[in-house]
Amino acid sequence: MREQLIESLMKDILGPKNGAFEEMTEDPGKEYVTGIIVPQSCRFVKAEPDSEDTVEGPGDLGSEDDLRSDDAITMSFSDIDPRIKPQVFGISFVTVGEIPSFKVCVTWGRYNWNKETKKWNRQPFRRIYPIKLSSTKLETDIYSDVDGTVRLYVRKVAGEYGADVITVNIVNDLKINSQKCSGENLTEVSLFQPSLRIKLDEGFQLSPFLIESNGDNNIFKFLYRNKPVMAKGNMCSAIWSSIEYPEPYKSYTWPDGKEFIDCSEFMEPDVRSDFLPLYADPSPILEWDKSMGNPPELSAFKLSELWDPDKMYSSIFPLVSAYEKWIQFNIALAKNMHGEDEKVALNLIQMQYEFVNRLRSSLEIINNDEDARLSFCFANRAIWLQNKWKGNSDFTWKPFQLAFLLLNIEPLTNKNSKYRSKVDLLWVPTGGGKTEAYLGIIAFLIAYRRRRAINGQTAEPTGGGTAVLTRYTLRLLTTQQFRRTLRMVTAAEYLRIQNAGGIGWRPSDSKINGDFIYGSTRFSAGLWVGTGVSPNHLRGKGHAIPILEGSDENDENSEGEPAQVTRCPACNSWLAIPKSGLPENQDNQLHLLVKTNVSSSVLDGQINQVIKDNKLTIVKGFSFRSLGSDPSNLDLVLTLYHRGKIGTADIDNLWNKIKSSSNMSLSSVRASRPGYFLVKQEPGRKSESYSDFEIYCPNPECELNQIVTYVEGIPTLKEENDEILPDGLKIRRETSPFFYGKHLPIPAYTVDEQIYHQCPTIIISTADKIARLAFEPRATGIMGNVDSFNLYYGYYRGTLLPKDITSEARKISKVNVRSFEPPELILQDELHLLEGPLGSLFGLYESSVDGLIQERGVSPKYIASTATIKNAESQIKRLFAREVCQFPPNGLKIEDSFFVRERDRNKSWNEDIAGRIYAGIYSPGWGPLTPNIRIWANLLQSVYQLRSDSNSKFFWTLVGYFNSIKELGGARGLYRADTVERIHNISAGNPRMLDQGNVTELSSRINSTDIPQLLDDLERGEERDISLNPDSIFTTSMFGTGVDISHLSLMVVNGQPKTTTQYIQATGRVGRKHGGLVVTFLRSGRPRDLSHYEAFPAYHQRKYLEVEPSSVFPYAEGSMARGVGPSMVSFLRNFLHSSVDWNGDDGKVILKEGSKVDLTIFENFIHERLSGMMEIDKVNKLINYIESEADKWINKSRPVSKMVFAEYFRAKENVVLGDPYHKNKGLSIVFDNVPQSLREVEETTGFVV
Repeated sequence: MREQLIESLMKDILGPKNGAFEEMTEDPGKEYVTGIIVPQSCRFVKAEPDSEDTVEGPGDLGSEDDLRSDDAITMSFSDIDPRIKPQVFGISFVTVGEIPSFKVCVTWGRYNWNKETKKWNRQPFRRIYPIKLSSTKLETDIYSDVDGTVRLYVRKVAGEYGADVITVNIVNDLKINSQKCSGENLTEVSLFQPSLRIKLDEGFQLSPFLIESNGDNNIFKFLYRNKPVMAKGNMCSAIWSSIEYPEPYKSYTWPDGKEFIDCSEFMEPDVRSDFLPLYADPSPILEWDKSMGNPPELSAFKLSELWDPDKMYSSIFPLVSAYEKWIQFNIALAKNMHGEDEKVALNLIQMQYEFVNRLRSSLEIINNDEDARLSFCFANRAIWLQNKWKGNSDFTWKPFQLAFLLLNIEPLTNKNSKYRSKVDLLWVPTGGGKTEAYLGIIAFLIAYRRRRAINGQTAEPTGGGTAVLTRYTLRLLTTQQFRRTLRMVTAAEYLRIQNAGGIGWRPSDSKINGDFIYGSTRFSAGLWVGTGVSPNHLRGKGHAIPILEGSDENDENSEGEPAQVTRCPACNSWLAIPKSGLPENQDNQLHLLVKTNVSSSVLDGQINQVIKDNKLTIVKGFSFRSLGSDPSNLDLVLTLYHRGKIGTADIDNLWNKIKSSSNMSLSSVRASRPGYFLVKQEPGRKSESYSDFEIYCPNPECELNQIVTYVEGIPTLKEENDEILPDGLKIRRETSPFFYGKHLPIPAYTVDEQIYHQCPTIIISTADKIARLAFEPRATGIMGNVDSFNLYYGYYRGTLLPKDITSEARKISKVNVRSFEPPELILQDELHLLEGPLGSLFGLYESSVDGLIQERGVSPKYIASTATIKNAESQIKRLFAREVCQFPPNGLKIEDSFFVRERDRNKSWNEDIAGRIYAGIYSPGWGPLTPNIRIWANLLQSVYQLRSDSNSKFFWTLVGYFNSIKELGGARGLYRADTVERIHNISAGNPRMLDQGNVTELSSRINSTDIPQLLDDLERGEERDISLNPDSIFTTSMFGTGVDISHLSLMVVNGQPKTTTQYIQATGRVGRKHGGLVVTFLRSGRPRDLSHYEAFPAYHQRKYLEVEPSSVFPYAEGSMARGVGPSMVSFLRNFLHSSVDWNGDDGKVILKEGSKVDLTIFENFIHERLSGMMEIDKVNKLINYIESEADKWINKSRPVSKMVFAEYFRAKENVVLGDPYHKNKGLSIVFDNVPQSLREVEETTGFVV
């Protein structure tokens, strides 16, 4: 089917639609939008009445000088006027030999208006010309008649090593009145669908273009040596023999060639032009290479049950032995290399040896350390269980995933490991499965941390606190990754209390005895994103609890949505209805936990009467289920159906009507939040007041509600004599919507206040959130820096409880506790996005995070992942001050790194193999609108015509990728009218009827709680009738991160994205399950787009090589001026062993005795951290800058009577952390314009209207 889509698109956009001798009623000059060469005398084109603007801004226009014939082969094609179609096209290539000798075949078509038939008739032309280029240039007419000429220009430029760069251009010099370069006049003298094909004579062959490289690029040059650039296009693209298309693509890309017998030899040219270039890019092979012998055990379930050390070793060791065998192959290859290639190869082999030695070390640890082995089994079990909840029978590791997990066992278990202080960079293609790889590592660490504490290997006996920090850069998609992580964490919590020969899961053959073998503290996940997505505070107007209750949900001052978990991780039941509502055109089942004092039969009658009286057509059915032996607790199951969306207000109104006429009360906070329950009534308040909320799955049949014993431990209150658990905690007993101890709460925290006081095991955050450390000393809880526990709010340090806590709650529930161990693993996903101003400031703040952890005697292990990065070593040094270890290590060619292998090129065009064919379209002389309309209309209609094909489900939904919200909005406008009109014009009476409501948008304009539902709905698209799927998806850069909708296989990219990274990330989201098609529409008038078009196949076969280096400069003067002071404050306010109390709001604390001691500790850490990463003079310069910032703080504090750290929503006091409001009020500020988010890179300017 993909092949038919490409053929239809090619005929519609480039032509000819009906063969070399076609007849058509439409003007070909208006019907086709690429592959048209106009006469060179047409330097100005008269605008058509309905033409669109082709100029996008200043600097887009070319020279107005007339083109001389001598300039035809030397003009700068990238500077062509975007208002007119090209007058010349050609290709450049390199060959070696004294007198280059080759044959040129040129074909084209011309259209003439037949007045009798009222049609345009196409006439094909061809010229074959032999060339022996003894001079530096040659020019000749390949067509000459009374109407003008078509000229061939050849130029030779001497290159290095005896190679010559040959440029062959074809120029249209047909005659036309330069004042009539428009309409039919222009059509009749234009060359349509031209093709330039070259066959080198015997003894000559193509030679690669030389590409300069240095540093890291030497390695890339070596790796890509089998992917040379052999040709470049001029106003077209260039294809050479090794990347030529197979049949049938080859046939319909050159219809004129089939009309002339003497063109047959040019069906297999050495190099040729193409106006709609294609490049096949299949997904790499990530599965086990059978040629390497039997695979290791890859089943997560089977690995989880392997307890015998010898069996475990023998099951995994094939991974090691096969890799060592592969190294031997590489050594054999390297023996045949010389010079720089040999040097690079031996260096790569050394890295491969280093990797396999790390694998061996980790295997030894699993063998000899029982806690490590149990944790490895636990990680496999958690991954298996969370995958089972997704509806799969087992989880099979890809070899690279298992290897990456094993690779990190040694540094995570050995704090003195030299790899503990290095960043392991996971570098696999988009869609390869990075998430599962690092979820496995996280599961291992959280289990091992608990085992280590329980066995008395740490000062803190519970193993609680935050163990892992994960960071993302895009705020809206951080919530999506949070949900993915939460499923694994929920599985881990399930295993923690599962009864398997004792409380706590263990392999069936293990001899581990006892209960709570992973401790009694819950495994939990926290979302640290903040205002706009989730609230900062629990109580108060506009904060979490009022929003959950519905009173402040629509308040413009509300802080976000606390109900970020919308579905149960285990059974997928509804926990909260997103603002976008329930999915339409399908049954939606809601479980409402209710209390009643009447029988279910009475309630049946009451609800039926409510439905009848209120004509509640959305209620398709309902039923009751009892919850245990207490008849007053029931599960009301509502089945809702509607052709449109059912929103939160609809559900709340429905419940209110039911409640008003029945004897029921709701246990959850409200009907549209059926999984959210208020808990912990705080003493000392006159009215009922809750201090927190919990999340439970309301479905009684959910696996989370089938627990025999659920126990969670909290620090012991001295006045109580409850049972003490093995880790020294006592059982938490609270009122819940269920009978206590049989239902597992979903361990998620979504409010900043919860993050600070509950110290979740794993925190999923945005990278920019790190700026809050300077403003929020309660964030010290993330680092484990706590000394007390409060029953109503959780862990805290000093007096850092919520300001509105009652005195009773503050006093009666305080328990002294030991500080938790700090986080041990920091995971930075999508590393390539951490660049520019965000990355530079982040690098400064990260030094404080690193310092706060290392001050506790722990060196955190850093892991980063990406699918696209260049100069990673430099970026990681600047961000994390660490060396990098890339995984998987490079092989001796880019096609094979053992774990990631390219497919055979003969199979790359196979539609059954996942991956993509890229098609490039460039339409000079047209604006961005018409070509876009044509592309979208053709693809949508073609899929519709092929809807009976079983593969149509993969192509039914067209994904449109845009570089800005503005472009997206404009395209949606075209989609509503012009695209519909074009579809009617090309449909032959059977158009696809586009439903304007059946469109999905994925952009920053969409509410964060709606995104998971949108993605879930899209993911189910493969399973249902295609007519229920969206016709189109409009999206921006957010589509390139964290979106995994495997069946989507059709995309249009509107303009070359700003970076190659964005391009790879976005286009890599389609074609994950089935061979996809990506049409890249390159905009005329944009030199960069033209450059990509002219080198389309070269760019795509080396696209990872083309990734732009990340720009991160934390220690540039601008970055230091903005970030050094706040970074210093972040460290001091969250420092555990401080000499003075930085936790309060007294900004004059800097003047206290002992403050200099703390400042010196910070300076010494920075000096030690950077000494191995930077020149010592730059390090000293930074230390001097820190000292000057501290001096500024001291000098600003002395003359004022009062100074606070920060103020919000007012400007009355002098502040340490300044903002424009305080500055404009004339107050004293220490650090100017301090960001509360690293997204705030510029000062806000206010306007009064």
